Amino acid sequence: MPTPPRPLPDAQPPSTSTSTEAGPRTALRETLGIIGPLVLVFNLGWSATNNAGGAYLQAASDAIAPGDPIGFYTTASTVGALLAAVTIVITGTLSDRTRSRFGKRAPWIAGGAIIGSLSLMLTGASSSRVLVVIGWALFQMSINAMIAAVLAVGPDHLVPRIFGRMSGLAGLGVLLGTVVGGVLTALFITRPQHGLLAVPWIMLVVCVGVAIALPRRSSLDEPRPTGGARGFLRALVPPADLQYWLVFVGRFLFVLALYMVVLYQVFIASDYIGLERQAAGNLIATASAVLAVCAGAATVIAGPLSDRLGRRPFVIAAPLLTAVAVVPLMAFRTPWAFLAFFALGGIAYGAYLSVDAALMLDVLPDQDHVAKDLSVLNASNTLPAVFAPIVAGSLSSAVGYEASFIAVAVTCVVAAACIIPVRRVR
Repeated sequence: MPTPPRPLPDAQPPSTSTSTEAGPRTALRETLGIIGPLVLVFNLGWSATNNAGGAYLQAASDAIAPGDPIGFYTTASTVGALLAAVTIVITGTLSDRTRSRFGKRAPWIAGGAIIGSLSLMLTGASSSRVLVVIGWALFQMSINAMIAAVLAVGPDHLVPRIFGRMSGLAGLGVLLGTVVGGVLTALFITRPQHGLLAVPWIMLVVCVGVAIALPRRSSLDEPRPTGGARGFLRALVPPADLQYWLVFVGRFLFVLALYMVVLYQVFIASDYIGLERQAAGNLIATASAVLAVCAGAATVIAGPLSDRLGRRPFVIAAPLLTAVAVVPLMAFRTPWAFLAFFALGGIAYGAYLSVDAALMLDVLPDQDHVAKDLSVLNASNTLPAVFAPIVAGSLSSAVGYEASFIAVAVTCVVAAACIIPVRRVR
């Protein structure tokens, strides 16, 4: 359930002065216009491809590494997620420094879509473990390069007061992509290599189309950044602020707990519950729809309530609800227990998603380095995919799936505890 880094409202009015990073601002739009639908479609495209691709990779692991499919999938996921976390921080800054007649964002979106699609096809076309891992890693890096660029589309074109609506459309796109990805999983679950060759076309067509359709603004005339490589490296240094890092850890642990189940859904449905491959695919498709519906409903309800009650109750309650959601899976090896987790987990995910943007903005120690600091916070949505396969895979193989589920519950409780001392989040 990968969560996209989303455009966030700036606490200060947009500057009209010239910046060495972004150049002089032009007039910003008062309405979303075409940008809102494009952001929704973009997130649907990569999310559907990523969700289906991850399930196919799990299913294909039996043939690629028949002696240790879980170990192989753990390795591929870890390498891909680690490189993706580094990519999202670096490429966001690089896109700010891009000078082309197509603007700063479109080249990264189109290039990421092309490279990522070809890389995912490589995982389906190859039987070599090394090539599959390389292909999956490049696919994950490409997705995060695109997301880093789209993150900046809002500040590039829109007034800050409508960023919230853009964030909502981005989240809706991810949820719809989860449903589409689940349906695609069921279609090709018995032929995962074919699925890995087919689904990249969705991302290729959708994301390249978004890059072409985005309002175009040449960046050739913008001032080039100064400071060279040393200045670029300095721009990547995060703030030394305790509350900032408590939110980072809390978000990291919450997403980690979700990933420990979601990234292993094929193995849980087939090995733990005991379903045949096609039945497992059908269950995953149903669970994806349940998650999307519950998360969507929670987002609509929790968002307005958080404006009245504050962010903290929701940020604390979401991981605690996820801890409760995993209890049925500990006790029962049944499809309904699987669906119960995705229903309750979907509510928790939607509630968290609805306040996530405001949460990150609230905790920033200052407004002078917003883009840099947010890029690091956004990495807390990617880094869990590095550790989830290690923790869940190791526990499941050595002790059993029940041990992994207990770890999910404990991780959620600690995630909630991290937010309690944070006072800048109301």
